[in-house]
Formats: sequence, structure tokens, C-alpha cells
Amino acid sequence: MVVKQINWPKPVLLVVVGLTASGKSEFAYNIALKLNGEIVNGDSVNMRKYLNIGADKPPAEYLKNVKHHLVDFLDLEENFNVQRYKLLAQQTIRDIQNKNRLPILVGGSNLYIDSVVYNYSFQTMDNTLNLDLETLSLDSLIKIAKKLELPLNKIDYHNKTRLISFIKRNGNEGSKLESIPNNVLIVGINFDYQLLKEKIILRVDAMFDNGLEEEVKKVKSLIDHKTLNIIGYKEWDDYLLGLEDIEQVKHRIINNTYHLMKKQRTWLKKNKDIKWINLSSKMDDIIELITINLNK
Repeated sequence: MVVKQINWPKPVLLVVVGLTASGKSEFAYNIALKLNGEIVNGDSVNMRKYLNIGADKPPAEYLKNVKHHLVDFLDLEENFNVQRYKLLAQQTIRDIQNKNRLPILVGGSNLYIDSVVYNYSFQTMDNTLNLDLETLSLDSLIKIAKKLELPLNKIDYHNKTRLISFIKRNGNEGSKLESIPNNVLIVGINFDYQLLKEKIILRVDAMFDNGLEEEVKKVKSLIDHKTLNIIGYKEWDDYLLGLEDIEQVKHRIINNTYHLMKKQRTWLKKNKDIKWINLSSKMDDIIELITINLNK
């Protein structure tokens, strides 16, 4: 399959957002084929090597037919944060624009996406603690955050990586542009909430059928059996110790995915810049909406 060759007259950016399992990757892939696009990954899990089945990475066919950026480039335990992502993604987007192609930013991780779209400016704390935060336990990090009186309710503070980043930013989420740049279009994929929950069950079933258990064992062997705090991987510890059965693992993954979906919905509902579309609409109508808005 060949990507349609369209030369965009000015630098533009298409952003695709939506709840987990809503079909963002497939939608972005089809748009890229029709509008001379390249995809910039905005999902923090898809950036990690070895996380394939549980991360629901784009299939090999997609990666072959459309150029995907910022996928599979981080080691499992490599330190990474939203500030680094913003710089990498913005440079990648400029490179695609310089080829007169359409960058399609797909997420995923909504803070990562917004940091690029709204050009977040992060304030880092004065390193008076002089601590190697990465070596501390989660409990110790939580105590530090509470001592600094940081608003832990703003983040998932049980995620060690996010908590470390939050402490380093002194609880600052980053300032951002007040309005979206006029060369950017954010498209959100509408999906019936109940149908999406059913789709998640089917997706998790498929992950198990495709060998998720073997992938989890391999991944955990690569990180010295440390807990991997990512949905699809973090739920296996008791099972691997013989304390749970496989159905309990599956149930926990599904429930954790539901919880993630609720948080994503809350985040996205606040963004008034998103133009919501239904995948049941004709593709020609969706293409027209995208091209009209990007060529303003």
C-alpha cells in the first residue's frame, strides 16, 4: 500500500485523541494513507521496547506502510519524562513538516499530547534535596512529596516514574498556551461508553490468546523481577507466585483499563478545542473536515 502524495502548502499538525481502545491507531493509519501523513506516537507505553502485546502496539502492517516515530525507542527502565518527550516530539513534527507531509500526533498519554500541542513550559525545582530520587522506594517518595506539600491528588502517585517527575517539577504541571495554534487540529474519536467497555473485554481476551503471559514473563526477567507499573503487566505478580488464577489476572487488567478510561474521559472533556467525530461517518466527510480545518 502506498501513501498518497499530497504536498501540504504550510506546516500543519493533526492530533488524534480518544479513550483507550477507541480505535485511534487504526484511524490515524487510514488518515496517513490518504493525506500523505507520518505518525508521531504519543503513548508513553508504546515508547518502551519489548512491550508489544500488552501495550497493543500498532501491527506490523501499519509500521511497514506508514512511517511511525517515537515507538520502541526506550529501554524498559530508562528514565524519561514529559519534558523530554515534548522536545523530541516537536522536533519530529518539524522534520515531517519540512518534507511537506502531515504529522499525525496520536495519543495515548494526554499530558504528553497536551505538552506538545500547547507548548508547555515546565518549571523545575531548585535541587535543595540533592537526592537520587530514582533509588528511593515509593513510600519514601510519597513522604517527600507530602513534606513538600505537593498536591498528590493531581497525579497517579502510585506510579513511581510519574511521582519522581512530579517532585522534580515541584508539583508544577507546566504553564501552557491559552489557545490552540491555528495550524493545529485536534480530532477526538467518539465512542459509546458501554460499547467501549465491551470492546476492552474482547481486546484483553485477544491479548491473552496472543501470548501475553509469555511476554510478561520475558519482560519481568529483563528487569530483575521488579514490578512493572503498567496496565497489562503489573497485574501478574500474584499469579506468577501461584497465588491467583489466570481469570483473576484478566479481571484485574480489565478493571484497571476501565479506571484508566474514566480518567481519560475526564481529561478530554475539559478540552474545548477537540472536534469530536464518529468513526461511523463516511471517510470522505472526515477527510473534508480535516483538510478544511487545516487549510484555514
